[in-house]
Amino acid sequence: MVYQQQGNLNEAINRYKRIESVSSGKYVEMARYQLAICYRSKGQAGKARRMFKEVIRMDGALKNSAQQALDSM
Repeated sequence: MVYQQQGNLNEAINRYKRIESVSSGKYVEMARYQLAICYRSKGQAGKARRMFKEVIRMDGALKNSAQQALDSM
C-alpha cells in the first residue's frame, strides 16, 4: 500500500499480483480489490471492472465495497 500511496502504481500492482499468487482466502480478496483500485487510478477501467466483479463473486468481506466502487464507475 505504501507504493500505492506514493503514486508508484506499477510497483504496487506487481506487489499485489505477487500477494494474490502466493496467498489464499481474505488476502487474495484484498489483493484483487487493491489491484482494481490501482487499475482504476491508472485509467484502466476495463481491468478495474473485471477485478471488482471477481471480488464480488468471491462473496467475502469486501463484496459491498467492491459493489459500490463498481456502481460508481
